[in-house]
Amino acid sequence: MRWRSVRLNILHMGFIYSGGGERVAIEQTRRLRKRGHKVKLYAPIIRLDRCFPTALKDAAPTPLLRFPPIPFLRDAGAMMMSSILPVGVRKLSDCDVLLCHSQPSMWIGYRLKRLLGIPFVGYLHQLTTFIHKRPEMTGAGVLRPTLRCLMVCSAYLVGG
Repeated sequence: MRWRSVRLNILHMGFIYSGGGERVAIEQTRRLRKRGHKVKLYAPIIRLDRCFPTALKDAAPTPLLRFPPIPFLRDAGAMMMSSILPVGVRKLSDCDVLLCHSQPSMWIGYRLKRLLGIPFVGYLHQLTTFIHKRPEMTGAGVLRPTLRCLMVCSAYLVGG
């Protein structure tokens, strides 16, 4: 059975550092394109110098908005404008499915679903950090037993 090519737009909250959620969005873009799908990658903030420079350049993300290179406006302004006002989000509507990574991407996906009927899938990276803060987030040097158990169980399940 041959799958048809799907038009996908991937929206990430911002490429401002080299983290796991950023890596997932970049790899998802690369691998879906390799399978023959038409994939576009978008974000309110794109810092090619700070987030997996080579991989991000290859993924060729498109900014939702263009802001002047003033530090506060470039980063915080783009994030706020994208999540509060639907400025620049109409360009996301040229797809079969919108893949939204974290917030405010899922909010934007929800709004596009309501306004234009575009189906979206939301990813919430680091869900457990909302429940159990990492030691570097709490200042503690020891992992809580429940978080340690979760990490051991997930490593076992994925063969790590």
